[in-house]
Amino acid sequence: MTVTADEIKFYYTISASASSGATTGVAVGTAGQGLGGYPTKVAIPPYILNSPNIFDDITGAEGAEPDVEYRCILISNAASSSNLTGVSVWLSVGDVDDTSDPDGATSTGNIEIARDYFGTTASAMLASTGFDPGSTTGQLITSITDEDTAPTATVTAFSDGHYSVATALDIGPINAGQAKAIWLKRTATGVADNEWDFDIEIVADSDDS
Repeated sequence: MTVTADEIKFYYTISASASSGATTGVAVGTAGQGLGGYPTKVAIPPYILNSPNIFDDITGAEGAEPDVEYRCILISNAASSSNLTGVSVWLSVGDVDDTSDPDGATSTGNIEIARDYFGTTASAMLASTGFDPGSTTGQLITSITDEDTAPTATVTAFSDGHYSVATALDIGPINAGQAKAIWLKRTATGVADNEWDFDIEIVADSDDS
């Protein structure tokens, strides 16, 4: 059977130090939200899979530094048997890389994407026994201590420019009942609020097994 759109689900992550939040829905601003570690129990509705629901607002002080922050989300295949192949991710953006600010100020910034393999190869999945949202058993992924710390370990290099289907980032297959993670890196200078707006989009094929 073909993987349906409803079977492709997205989840926040919660850091290992705040893993008790893995069993609940996690809102933006919750301690440890988006910092890797474990999957949260409640899926992110596709209609809020965008910048204000992933990153917090940039304060004036942060925007002057510049501000660099990181977030991790999970993409899962909830189908019972069909695998997703050729999975690619891109950002449908508003004014990323734009130097025009609504208030007339000069601002620069971008959003970059990286893959987290949970292992040493591109085919590695989240957990050999299956993806279990909300569980803190056997599903620890790369975790960072705060939003300003770059992820390391199995995270690939961040890359910019994934703003269309043609330039989407290939993250490899997602087998039935499994998940993969992506990391987002936001860099902004001379920005306040949440100026660089984006929606996360994916394209994939199904092996119809």
